[in-house]
Amino acid sequence: MTTPAPLSRKRPLIAVLAACLAATALAACAYKEGLGDNPITRSFSWFSYVNGDDIRSYCKGGGPDRYRIIYNGTAEEQVRTYDVTVDQPAGGASLVSQYRGELDVSVAFPLNDPLKPWRAQKASRVISRGELRDLRDALRASGFDTPMQGGTRVYSWSFYWIAMACEGGRFTYNGWAYGTDRFKSVTLAGPLLAMDLHKVPFTRAGETEEPKRDERGNREGYQLYLTPSGSQGHVTVF
Repeated sequence: MTTPAPLSRKRPLIAVLAACLAATALAACAYKEGLGDNPITRSFSWFSYVNGDDIRSYCKGGGPDRYRIIYNGTAEEQVRTYDVTVDQPAGGASLVSQYRGELDVSVAFPLNDPLKPWRAQKASRVISRGELRDLRDALRASGFDTPMQGGTRVYSWSFYWIAMACEGGRFTYNGWAYGTDRFKSVTLAGPLLAMDLHKVPFTRAGETEEPKRDERGNREGYQLYLTPSGSQGHVTVF
């Protein structure tokens, strides 16, 4: 996930993401489990995480079903992620949720962990068979099985949902952009909040202004170009 430097959340985000995309060794930007714990490595691996590169690789080898759901309530205000791995014998699943809200620069930075203000709040728990069923039902009701229109664009300064799953060895990817009828149909917030230990309400979606351009004409933000096959290779950083 994205990360800022001490004085700003936006500029370092773009610098890091641009560096990642410009690097010839793109493998260095690949997401691996645990990278999200560090704000710096999280920035470099964010696009790989959003594209589900790790779940795609996992899905080729079989194993329990896995789900990943991402809610961007503008990158400045709220970013939430949910990773679910089904526990086949018990019928439930393990959930790892992460929440990042607005940066409070008035809070002192701890000397033993200067990156703490930019770390996402992470929580893990086991969800029941019923909670897993509710999540799956919400995915279907939201149109997860209906491929999105090719060329869907989502923006860091706006609102979007992205969901992916490995079910029975089959990988599915979908996204919902704010301002579309499909976005209005998403019913994921309810069941996710019910199982989320953070208990922070979802940011209500609404119109936002595009970020201002710098002296070079670049906007401080990113956009993702989504297709049913994912977002890899369709990333533009302004």
